[in-house]
Amino acid sequence: MRIGLFAVAGAYLVGCFSTAYYLLRLLGRGDIREQGSGTAGARNAGRLVGPGAFAAVLALDVVKGMLPVAAGRGLGLDDGWLGAVAFAVVLGHVVPIQLAFRGGKGVATSLGALALYQPRVLLALAAGFAVGYAVTRRSKPAGAVAYAVAAVWTFWVRGGSVVALWIGLASALVFAAHLPDLRKHS
Repeated sequence: MRIGLFAVAGAYLVGCFSTAYYLLRLLGRGDIREQGSGTAGARNAGRLVGPGAFAAVLALDVVKGMLPVAAGRGLGLDDGWLGAVAFAVVLGHVVPIQLAFRGGKGVATSLGALALYQPRVLLALAAGFAVGYAVTRRSKPAGAVAYAVAAVWTFWVRGGSVVALWIGLASALVFAAHLPDLRKHS
């Protein structure tokens, strides 16, 4: 249990490393959270700096999501602890303590974490996004639909399992991070 708790705490701290925030600081461009959309994520970095920044932040945030889950597997953690680790890294990205709890929206980090935790969930995310985009023709609502579909699909396939719980919580976190944008554009 102690190893699991340390892994969860470590995952949160890894998630707190805001790639977009530190990249823009490194480039002398100031606080990304005070520019563009106001979030510390790949999309805003791309808007502010260009496609190279988008690609770099996206790739590093995906890897950031994968690292704690890979470490947890290496430590022999079970599905319950691995789910907590996956959730914690996304939580760190969305509400990083050192940035006054104002981070990104968790999409890239969650994709990385879920790719190692439960890769089949990515198919549900892709299907949900495709349906959402076909209906709305907009990426933000389509992404919200994708995370809702992933949560429902996991509960349907895995029942009331601990895996379904953690994926549902991670999906809810990413969905909640997007709510202000969804309200603004509805």
